[in-house]
Amino acid sequence: MSAIVDTLVARVTRQDTVIDSAIALIRGLSEQVREAAGDSSRLTQLADDIDAKTNELAAAVPANTPAEEPPAASVEADPDVGSV
Repeated sequence: MSAIVDTLVARVTRQDTVIDSAIALIRGLSEQVREAAGDSSRLTQLADDIDAKTNELAAAVPANTPAEEPPAASVEADPDVGSV
């Protein structure tokens, strides 16, 4: 049981790190937009960077999301069927 909890803690910690990085990226982008307000070529470059990072993040989420395991099938005895 301890190994399962340790694995879960490691996964949550990693996910928290990724989320914090995404938050920092988003906050940094808004600041960069404000700084580049008067420079159209810099704004275009910034927009391209935003698009690239958005695509990376969009690809990373499904690629690193474990597939859901289907629920275990339960076999229930049918009370109307006699045992053989």
